[in-house]
Parts: sequence; C-alpha cells; structure tokens
Amino acid sequence: MSKSHYEPYFLNLKNLFCDTIHHCSYIKQYSYNETLYHQGDAPRNLYILLSGRLEVFKETTQIMDCIAGECIGAQANFANICYPETVKFFSPGEALVIRFDLFKEKIIQYPTLLKEIIESLTQKQKIVTNALDKKILSYLEKSA
Repeated sequence: MSKSHYEPYFLNLKNLFCDTIHHCSYIKQYSYNETLYHQGDAPRNLYILLSGRLEVFKETTQIMDCIAGECIGAQANFANICYPETVKFFSPGEALVIRFDLFKEKIIQYPTLLKEIIESLTQKQKIVTNALDKKILSYLEKSA
C-alpha cells in the first residue's frame, strides 16, 4: 500500500512514519452487520474508520456518530482495558487496521503523534460528556 493512501489520516506526521506504518497495518473491507470488535475482547488493533457507519451494542444499541479518519476503540487500546462494547458495521465500509503493539512502539518515536492522539481522545471524551449531560438534564426536566 502506498504512502499516499495514508496521508489523509496522518497528515501531520513525518514521512518516515508514513513510510513504515504499512508494515503493521492493512485496510479491511467490512460488510453490513460485520463485527469490528466484541465487548470483553482485549484490544490488539487500532481501527481508523475509512468509510461506512457503525453501531454500538452495550446496554442499548445505537448508531455511532463518527467520521472518516476517526479512531474507533482507541480508549481501550491506550487504557489497556478490554473493549467495553461491541461495535458492528451498520453499512458496508472499510477500516484501516493497525497492530497496536507495533503502533505503540512508533508513537514513542513521534511525540507529535502522541500529542495529537491524546488531544483527539480528550475531545472525544468531551463530546461524550456533553451528550451525557444533555441526556441527564433532559431526563431531570421531564421528571420535574
């Protein structure tokens, strides 16, 4: 796979990283209802959504609001915990699949990448917190 295929997802990285990431990654095509990962599985890969829509199965089922280029399940990788939910494709799609153990070795060499990942995960956490706050507020308003 050529370096140019990765560029939209790793725009701010040095060429060396882009030149070497293909050794630990591949693009996988997914069909409707195909599982990306299962709840309770140990995270071995980092997934970057390239196309398609995802659905999350936990206590309830809901469509994930994510865009192409977004890391999926990264929190479990970086926190070294099992996936807290099952994620399936709600439509045909594809993902960049990166072996996390090799990726982790690379991010140590590239502090800029680590900083961007931390910022991305923090932003995602803020979005989740805001959504939960709105749901709780709506629930409290309805019960009052």
